[in-house]
Amino acid sequence: MVNSDDVAPRWLGHRRGVRRSARRCEVLRLVAAGAATKEIASRFHVTSWAIEKQLRLLYREYQVPNRAALVCAAFRRGDLS
Repeated sequence: MVNSDDVAPRWLGHRRGVRRSARRCEVLRLVAAGAATKEIASRFHVTSWAIEKQLRLLYREYQVPNRAALVCAAFRRGDLS
């Protein structure tokens, strides 16, 4: 099991005019920790599709095409430490 506490967020809520839900913040943390979509979905008791939707919203927000670029961009912006 991936421990998202190993990747601490620096934000929750507003940053640069963008509202993020607590769930989206946690999804980003878990992705950065290497969790698979099914693992994240299981943790939240939702479908994989619901997590994929959160990921698509994060991809759009960070203007990136995939998970690796998402994590890189979040670290670069200081959203993950």
